[in-house]
Formats: sequence, C-alpha cells, structure tokens
Amino acid sequence: MRALRSPHGTRSKTLYRNCRLTFIAAHTGYRFECLTSPLVPGAPGNLRVLRTYLSAREAIRAMRIQVRTFHMAGLNPREIAHALNWTDNGCVQAVAALDRGEPCSLSLITAHGELIEWHIRPINLLAVVESSEGVAARRPTPLPELSA
Repeated sequence: MRALRSPHGTRSKTLYRNCRLTFIAAHTGYRFECLTSPLVPGAPGNLRVLRTYLSAREAIRAMRIQVRTFHMAGLNPREIAHALNWTDNGCVQAVAALDRGEPCSLSLITAHGELIEWHIRPINLLAVVESSEGVAARRPTPLPELSA
C-alpha cells in the first residue's frame, strides 16, 4: 500500500484547531448495492441494501446469498434458471472482473413486474489515523466499569 500525497504537498489536513488527521494508505474495497424498481419508465427505484466489503469474494458471496434466497420471491421459471446459473457459474467471472477493477451486476425481473438489480463496484478506501500532535496526543479517559 502506498501513502497518499496531497496536491498541496502535505500529507495531513487540519480539520479542527490542534487536531490533525493523516491519510496513510488506500486500498480497494467493494460497494455492494441492491436496488428494486418497477418496470415503468421514469419510476424511482428503492435502495434495499448498501454495504462495503474488503474483498471481492466477500461481496460476491453476499450477492450469491441474496440471489439464492430471493429467487423464491415470485420469479418465473426462466428467471429462476438465470439466477441459479449465475450463482453456480457466473459468479466466477464476476470475481475475475472485480479483481481487474471492473464492476459487475445482475438483473432479474419478478412475476409482479419489478426489476431487481445487484451491483458490486470497486472503490478506494482510505485509512485515516490521528497524528501525534495536539488533541490526538491525549490519551482517552478510561470508561467506568459497569459491572461494579
């Protein structure tokens, strides 16, 4: 992992007086989202799930679980076959695409005319730590014991 450099030549940014945060490293994470929307053009969709995973395999596993459990919720036989084929075979290509930095997705249509879309996109995650100056140098006060 490499340290990120600010375009202004410093590695840290002052957010509050006497408190500095330092961005020390970036790594790839994966944004997983599930959207549902009616098949009517221009109708707004609903965000059902939004999570961030640290590995492509974790994100694909979550997507496979949702697709396998959702396929019983009113899909026609053709869509069920498509969903099960993706969970058995297509997820291998999806992991490879995520490892290359490309997004992957799956769309299904329910018998009730609702579109369900699952998307996984690679994103950059920043590790942020407090610097040893000012407020950040103070040790936190220990919390009292609640069992006493």
